Amino acid sequence: MADEHTTAEVTPVTQLPDDSWCEGIVSRPNGQILAARLDLPGLYTFDPKDQSAEPKLLHTFPDAEGLTNLCTLSSKPGEEEYAVIAGRFDIKTVSIDSKSWVVWRVTLRGDDPPVVTKIAELPDAGLVIDITAGAPQSPNALLLADSEKSSIWKLDTCTGEIAVFLADPETMEKANPDEFFGINTLTRSDNHVWWTNTSKGLVCRVPVDDAGNAAGPAQTVATELYNSDGLSASADGSVAYTAGYMSGQIWKVNVDSDNKGTVTEIAQDLNSPSALFLDERVDKAKLYVACCGDKEVGWVDDDRLSNSAKQIEVSVSFEISSD
Repeated sequence: MADEHTTAEVTPVTQLPDDSWCEGIVSRPNGQILAARLDLPGLYTFDPKDQSAEPKLLHTFPDAEGLTNLCTLSSKPGEEEYAVIAGRFDIKTVSIDSKSWVVWRVTLRGDDPPVVTKIAELPDAGLVIDITAGAPQSPNALLLADSEKSSIWKLDTCTGEIAVFLADPETMEKANPDEFFGINTLTRSDNHVWWTNTSKGLVCRVPVDDAGNAAGPAQTVATELYNSDGLSASADGSVAYTAGYMSGQIWKVNVDSDNKGTVTEIAQDLNSPSALFLDERVDKAKLYVACCGDKEVGWVDDDRLSNSAKQIEVSVSFEISSD
């Protein structure tokens, strides 16, 4: 539960189509942002330092209605690799073709067109809503949050084999059957895997061992953060950020040595914030937040969406102090 309020510096950085719903963003080594749209199967890139620049469509994924999320696989001089989840997910009716989920590898080399290859199909999944890389000791592992199956999957990118990484009903199941989402967003720090439970209002995590396997029980570090969407954690696991897409808030969760979090509201009155990415590669950490436009989605009541502007700044950045 939030117990204090501080104001962060909010800076508009670019404008995506005003009717878009962006569910995943990452920062690239060149400083640009890679963004995955949920309402269309398009992957975009844009320069957050140039508000006038038009976001560039890099790739449209086949046989899909949208992209639920993405994560960085690796980066080396001259080459970047990302994993992207695509599938047939109708955001208006929240209907799912559970046999349609595919994880793709996207390789970017300079100004060349993206090289897109299939990593795996996921016929046993339900609603694959987020993805993150496995532990540094498991470079071929991806973790995927499944809101329908109330679990986290572990995918081997070399073999395509998939198994349950963790299933914890208390922290992953929906608050009740009428809710659309239980476990939703997923991220990792050096020694923990993190997730939110949107309908229960939880931020949770589990420690991982040197092999990248769960090494203890699930920990609930924050509660009463309802309708959370987007999650990003610092590398050392001392702080995490999440957003309330209904309330328009950004919350900072500081975690103590007893695995308990203190919640601070650092921003408010945003338009449906839905994706976060904490960039710690700069001198002053920067939190990118993607906000969504006037889009009819099944999990947002029309009256709660009435305050959303049709012309909005889809991504904003917060200058975050290190203390």
